[in-house]
Amino acid sequence: MSTPIAITRFWSDWTQVASGTGGTVVIDSDGLRATCSGTAGSGRGYMRKYMPARAGERVTFSFLARRISGEPQASIDYPLAGTSKAVVEIDSDELKEYTIEYIVPHTTDEAVDYMQCTVGVFTTPAGSCEVINPRIEVSDASQGFLRVWCAGLIELERLAGVTTASLNPSFFNAGVKSVTWDSGTKKLLVETLKSPNISIGVRPILSAEITTDNLPSVVAKAGKYSASAGTFEVQFNDSTEFFIDINNALTDGQSIFLSVWAMGL
Repeated sequence: MSTPIAITRFWSDWTQVASGTGGTVVIDSDGLRATCSGTAGSGRGYMRKYMPARAGERVTFSFLARRISGEPQASIDYPLAGTSKAVVEIDSDELKEYTIEYIVPHTTDEAVDYMQCTVGVFTTPAGSCEVINPRIEVSDASQGFLRVWCAGLIELERLAGVTTASLNPSFFNAGVKSVTWDSGTKKLLVETLKSPNISIGVRPILSAEITTDNLPSVVAKAGKYSASAGTFEVQFNDSTEFFIDINNALTDGQSIFLSVWAMGL
């Protein structure tokens, strides 16, 4: 089993570090390419990402890169930043895929130890490189990992005094079998995957949120998952202790959009 920590092609969830004299990091306007440069002496330019250290887990860090000049590198640091355990030099002037791995020892102190993946110029030698498509994966994860049971964007629309629910086909959805607005109970019923009808460790974590298009003061709450039916309910309130009838909150021709998801093992 493996769980991706950072699988985006973009650099938006990494930290840029540009320090000293001549250290720079430049992210292209499309967010896909990072150019890291440093000078001999104090200049450092690199990207980094921290993560917890869990005993026995294998961390794999891969990316595409090309050397522009000097001796750029990538590393996995443990038990803290600057303590490199796996290092690779970016030595190709053409784009090339690089991969490094490290297994967290069982002697780790999970309360204080951590790992850092780093790429760019972060040591004394000067250099520059272009890096694309970073990916970090953790295998044999001791904490388990979440996967999507269902996710979707639901439209609740009132026409001629009656509210109906439907999946919005213009947005991502997966695993949602049906959506129904029950005018009697004032609840939205979402049908997804069934799970074994036992109480420990197999039921998903539920969430629901209303977008900011309409009714910004109304909030959604998801719960009451039924393992035997594979359904859960969504109810609404207006920041009071009472649930409300969303049909009364909407006017004819008006809609709200509701993102729902269920995550579990």
